[in-house]
Amino acid sequence: MSSDEKIPVAVIGVGYLGQWHARKLTVIDNARLVAVVDVETHRCNGMASELGCRAVEDYREIPDMARAAVVAVPTQKHFDVASYLLEAGMDLLIEKPLAADLTKASFLVEAAEKADQIMAVGLVERFNPGVIAGLAQIKGPKWIEARRLAPFKERTRNVDVVRDLMIHDLDIARAMAGTEGKVINAVGTTVLTGLPDSVRAHVRFDNGVEAFLEASRLHDGETRNIQVIDEAGRLLMDTRARAAFRYRPGPLGMEPRALPTTATDPLEEELRDFICAVAERGKPRVTGRDGIEALKLATEVLERIGFSREM
Repeated sequence: MSSDEKIPVAVIGVGYLGQWHARKLTVIDNARLVAVVDVETHRCNGMASELGCRAVEDYREIPDMARAAVVAVPTQKHFDVASYLLEAGMDLLIEKPLAADLTKASFLVEAAEKADQIMAVGLVERFNPGVIAGLAQIKGPKWIEARRLAPFKERTRNVDVVRDLMIHDLDIARAMAGTEGKVINAVGTTVLTGLPDSVRAHVRFDNGVEAFLEASRLHDGETRNIQVIDEAGRLLMDTRARAAFRYRPGPLGMEPRALPTTATDPLEEELRDFICAVAERGKPRVTGRDGIEALKLATEVLERIGFSREM
């Protein structure tokens, strides 16, 4: 298939996030949404009717009609669905976290690499315009602080806050540091779900960069920002506003300057990146290996607070 042909794509799982994947795929020029898959017949049929594609209840039918797929089923089903589709020769974008545990995640990545198949992981904040602008400006990072605070959402009841929210900032901190890291300490509590609902963690990267992260779903409003102290001063990335600011010493103290950003949609850009990798047989921005490392750090955080249950 040449790079200018439309890639036939399916979305497996059209719950809250999968629906958005499916809608965004319909506006990507070199992609063709051929099917949506979900065990909830009414939901699946409704999405297929809205988007003009086939409704399929069994993901095992997909290799006969699509070249690539987005796996957006619940995390505990990632392994079964992804391993089947990989064995069938498909390229995959798998929503975060990559799998329910590191053993399953490693199996999936190794299977994709062995077969020379594309695997991307849905850590969508890497495509946030504010994060992109900030990453391009970092010079010798020393200190990273990330806060991701949000109200509780019922659809997240069955997932801890680390693998639901903090994993994004663990991945971004690793990208900023440019090396691997380990969790030094973490504290957490449960209030609403029986799972960790509010967690703080300290990660030290191999090059000495320190990262302090907080994720919580116990708040009235929403805060999503990342601050970096580096050799040039201070950077602030407001991922909710998709903006970034560079602070430098001036006559009045640390003075801010807005960094140029694009008006792109992160989820749409993530899908464009995946489809481009499929078409050109290239490397996606967020690879399976990136997904493993983010899950590894998330698992270490959970172990530090005495919680290691598989999703």
